Amino acid sequence: MELKNRVAIVTGAGTSLGAAIAATLHDIGLRLVLTDGDELILNRLAKEFKHSIIVNDAGPDSTFPKKLINSALAAFGACDVVINSPTISRPEIAYEANSSEPSAMTLLNIDSMLNIAGATVKHFKAVKYGILINISGEFAVKTAYGSEADADVTNKISEYSEYLRRELVDTPIQVSSIEFRTVAPEPRDHVKDQNEYAANVLNPTLIKEIARSVRFTLEQPEDILIARLLIISSCHIPNSSKE
Repeated sequence: MELKNRVAIVTGAGTSLGAAIAATLHDIGLRLVLTDGDELILNRLAKEFKHSIIVNDAGPDSTFPKKLINSALAAFGACDVVINSPTISRPEIAYEANSSEPSAMTLLNIDSMLNIAGATVKHFKAVKYGILINISGEFAVKTAYGSEADADVTNKISEYSEYLRRELVDTPIQVSSIEFRTVAPEPRDHVKDQNEYAANVLNPTLIKEIARSVRFTLEQPEDILIARLLIISSCHIPNSSKE
């Protein structure tokens, strides 16, 4: 797919990850529909990026994915790419519950992302083209130290991506998934300190590397599909020196 002037929705654009992805796509000429629950940050992003609109995500709403796609169609006449990224990035609530239970952050992200993915595929089937990239959250990998419960839940995104990919194998619609381990927070995140898990990990994955992997996936020839990417730091190990 020729990417310049295509239209891309980026969910979770108010988080450091979503903002980095938006910047990467803007640099290669895509028109953007940015959505998040933090309207102040979205307004700032809209000023930074030409040819973009913002759509405020007011919270759980089963009709929101359709409204989001309709906003893209109304503004630009198309919806070609959807980057389905976590809409909530708040490490301070990640371990409010016992580590044997999925965090509230994970459960909210899973519900939102599954709804977005379903609505996206329905739209792409109607127009007979499109690219969906689902991005698993900060606790995407079961081998991550201390995050087994979150990993079990978050892996549903990858499993659902694979299900969709197989269902759409004979169509021009592409579905990919990108998974990553803990990322280093950026100034756009309203978080002063890393959570306990992130603080116990050396060399967390950098936001820019995940954003670059999105571009890499999109820039493949039309006969090549990157079905699944796992992004981790080569030195991503528990820091046993900390007490």
